[in-house]
Amino acid sequence: MKLGSEGVVQDLLLSIQGCDIHNVFHAATRTLPSMVLEVGCGSGKLGLHYANKGSRVIMIDPDPDMREYAGNLRDALQSLARASWSEVQIMADVRDGDARDLRPMKDASFDFVFNEGLIEHWSHEDQLRILREMSRVSSKWVALIFPDASVKENWEVHAHIDSNYHGLGDRHEEPLGPDHWRRLFHEAGLRIVAESPVMRRMMAVVAVKNGAV
Repeated sequence: MKLGSEGVVQDLLLSIQGCDIHNVFHAATRTLPSMVLEVGCGSGKLGLHYANKGSRVIMIDPDPDMREYAGNLRDALQSLARASWSEVQIMADVRDGDARDLRPMKDASFDFVFNEGLIEHWSHEDQLRILREMSRVSSKWVALIFPDASVKENWEVHAHIDSNYHGLGDRHEEPLGPDHWRRLFHEAGLRIVAESPVMRRMMAVVAVKNGAV
């Protein structure tokens, strides 16, 4: 999958810099993580925000087209950095991976682990499994971004997906309400420190591992 013109790359770079989730995380933590894992990276633009700031980032996705796109975006950002004489090295690795089982990644090997637009596609059992795996490989911070059940438009999207893709598990999408996500984080051993609407219809939740310093 090709990125196309430099203008497309510049637009993506602007969206990376302006994404609300980064503002939510920074407001909650007042820190730039040194090691970041993005689970289900898609285009990679969220994880690459941190790479563009100097963090070392690993991005995983089971879709080879998405991995190729994220890798191309990473390379394009590095080329832009070189062209502008920037000293920033884009340290980002794109890998195949399953959110439900993050082995062989070691316990507490990342400062910050997050995903966007992933958790709502799974059953509660798998949601908990995913969040526990994210917590396992994080030394402190975990964040999710997902459709907010309080936004009417999300239920319209949910109804459209269920009616048009009935029986396809990877097409299921169900918005999460506060009782659901707070219970989910609690069961995964995580303490929520920030909840904020982002990107019009999404909710960002930032949490810290229980017992983390």
